[in-house]
Amino acid sequence: MQTYLIVSTSLKFIEKKIEKFKTDLNIKPYSFYESTPSPSIGIEEVRKIIHTLITKPFQSKNRLITITEFDKATVEAQNALLKVLEEPPSNTYFILGAHRLERILKTVISRCQIITDLTSYNVPDELKLDTLLHEIITSHVFHRVELAMKLSSSREDALSLLDKFLVVLHQHFFICPQDKKISPRYLSQMITKIESAKSYIEKNVNFKAVLEVLFLGLGEV
Repeated sequence: MQTYLIVSTSLKFIEKKIEKFKTDLNIKPYSFYESTPSPSIGIEEVRKIIHTLITKPFQSKNRLITITEFDKATVEAQNALLKVLEEPPSNTYFILGAHRLERILKTVISRCQIITDLTSYNVPDELKLDTLLHEIITSHVFHRVELAMKLSSSREDALSLLDKFLVVLHQHFFICPQDKKISPRYLSQMITKIESAKSYIEKNVNFKAVLEVLFLGLGEV
């Protein structure tokens, strides 16, 4: 995956994640492009970004392009960036930051690996749960295990989280990875897995172990 969307109410959290990417990818100054809203991000800025892709990364193997407050991008700008997000050039990575996911087009979201600030899930609402489900399904198996370990600190928390997942799925309030309407079969399988996980937790099976198995399995429905 070469395109990431970091969702957090904290700009510091987003910037910290970007710094980690820069380190991990060994990004040099001439291979780093940062875009910030002034006061918004318009189509001209997107054209500048696309223009930078003409040349190869300089001084390093990889290139990193970041838009730290992508939720301030206009609809036209987001649409203009779709193609390159779907098929970025070799060794080019995009990181989009957002405070409010609802301001980002679903077509953009579907092309990104979502990274969420877990502290924002203390009192999850439908949109956050929707994002979290998307992250669980699309992320690497190791990240799913990490989410299972961090999201619930007690049996009651785990049961509450699963109940809220079921509400979201029953209401069809879910962004499918392929940006298509979720199929009845796919929805049914997810609901069955979550209800089964609830049953195990209610029987006092270790809730973290149950969540881990569930999260790993949700990517296979």
